[in-house]
Amino acid sequence: MLCSCSSDTPDLLTPVTPEKSHDRITNAGGSIFLEEISTHKWPDGGREAASYFDWIPQDARSPDRATSQQAGETAHTLAVFLADHRQALEAVGNGLLGLRKAPVGKANPQLVAAYGAALTPYLPAIAGSDGSPGFPPFQHSTPDDFARARNIFAVIATSNDQYLWMSLGVGA
Repeated sequence: MLCSCSSDTPDLLTPVTPEKSHDRITNAGGSIFLEEISTHKWPDGGREAASYFDWIPQDARSPDRATSQQAGETAHTLAVFLADHRQALEAVGNGLLGLRKAPVGKANPQLVAAYGAALTPYLPAIAGSDGSPGFPPFQHSTPDDFARARNIFAVIATSNDQYLWMSLGVGA
């Protein structure tokens, strides 16, 4: 269960490398880390936390199998987290005692933009077609049920960040 924005700043263990990011997100506790960075109201809109994801789009296209595998595994873990936590991410508590609710994209537009950019190379796999290294075809409850994929896009859509929509090829 996701909780309201914490006053404790999550430890980002900088500088972030693809290896550190992959290990932190895909290993035990990865979902908790994603929850912490998603629900914390970053003073920079999530720019620093976004460093855990900005390497993924480039590495996803790497001809080196280990590099693209690492990017795919990290992105897949992120996609599963977003798909399974949509409701909570659309109403993250903030303000006094966490009583006000706001979507994650409003509090952390730079972080949500990084989520969108990191998942862009994997859109076909999210839609259920062939996967990519490290990112198998996304699991849907039934072949024609794309609710989990819709959940991912609904969370990303909580951001009004123009960069995000341009990176996804939507609008101008």
